Amino acid sequence: MKLTTETLPNRQVALVIEPEQAEVEPALRKVAAQLSQRYPVPGFRKGKAPVSAVLRYFGKEVVYDEVVEAIGDDLYKAALDQIGLEPVAPGALERVTYDPLTLRLVVPLRPEVDLGDYRALRVEVPAVEVSDEQVQAELERLQKSHAEWIAVDDAARSGDLLELRLKATVGDQVLIDDPAFEITLEPENADFPPGFDAQFIGQTVGATLSFDLTYPDDWPSDRAGQTMHVEAEVLGIKRLDLPPLDDSFAVLVGDYETLDDLRTAVRKTLADAQRRSQDEEYANRVLEKVIEGARIEFPPALVEEEIDRLVRERQSDLARMGLPFNEYLRIMRMDERRFRESLRGRAEMRLKAELVLEKVAEVEGLAVTDDEIQQELAEVVAAGERQGTDLRSWLDSPGGRAILQHDLRHRKALRRLVEIARGEAPEPAAPPQEPVSDAEAA
Repeated sequence: MKLTTETLPNRQVALVIEPEQAEVEPALRKVAAQLSQRYPVPGFRKGKAPVSAVLRYFGKEVVYDEVVEAIGDDLYKAALDQIGLEPVAPGALERVTYDPLTLRLVVPLRPEVDLGDYRALRVEVPAVEVSDEQVQAELERLQKSHAEWIAVDDAARSGDLLELRLKATVGDQVLIDDPAFEITLEPENADFPPGFDAQFIGQTVGATLSFDLTYPDDWPSDRAGQTMHVEAEVLGIKRLDLPPLDDSFAVLVGDYETLDDLRTAVRKTLADAQRRSQDEEYANRVLEKVIEGARIEFPPALVEEEIDRLVRERQSDLARMGLPFNEYLRIMRMDERRFRESLRGRAEMRLKAELVLEKVAEVEGLAVTDDEIQQELAEVVAAGERQGTDLRSWLDSPGGRAILQHDLRHRKALRRLVEIARGEAPEPAAPPQEPVSDAEAA
């Protein structure tokens, strides 16, 4: 077998395989016999036509395509073993020529990551600041959560809860026919065409309404551009009765003696939530900066695999909501090709993040212990059991443990990058090791 390679951009190698005739001949005879068995060659008994007659009758291209189908995988594997290439994804057959038989494949190699001077990275840590306005807004939210709806006799206004006798139709289709329909009046209502709630502002109990509204052309359903006709009667109007913000309210909410005690607790809760959010945003910003400063090369095949994963994740999410994937595409006005393309940027960024975190873990000498895996396993299983799902058998399998180890290793790498960005990181546990390039080996 004659082999030649050509280094291509983006961590790919073109591999040209020219097998010896002795490697091709057995498959060629077998294919010729099969073809003449299925499609008799004039002048020969079924299945008995010689190779030369089959080649003349069917054409070299047809016959050798069958040969490649029969022995192509074996030739590819033997070529990889002979030349010492280790692809990270299946190779792609780019071209076949027939005289002599030659296969050209594009082989995706493992990515290469150079982190650059990532240990010099410093990112300012944002301060946690909770304003008096935020505290007051949270107190008002708590106040509303302890409010009661009471019937009122005056005109409806935004925020009121209305009970309606309601019938809504689009053409001959009845959308709603409810003798006791409840709605809270809001400036925007995603369930009805714009202006629906506004029709009831200022109305009183006993009022009857009849009106038409048109769905916008960009409405995300087949009702876009259609007109909805509404017949309604206001049966009742309720308004929130808010408890006063005083010491009694603090006692009502929890174990607080005064409103100032509650205010202090609210401020701390908001600060903790802000800190958690900022910590996550800070870690993401640090990772983005490391990615920006790194040299990352990877084959396009890995991006396609990442897009495949994103598509499966979306399909799984939609299935949990009871929405078929094809229906989702129809609502989004996309075909699957356009949907995949819309995920490309996200897939590339996610792949870069994975590669950088793996390289950081390698360079920093970050390992995951069995005890850490067991602790993570226990926490994940406990969470799953609370949801009524038994995960232990899967997570305790070699595949499940590998996923846990991968996630823990990358979490450690991200924490180390945060420590570096804060100027708090220890020295690496192991010196960087330069991997041998597949392209160089080829």
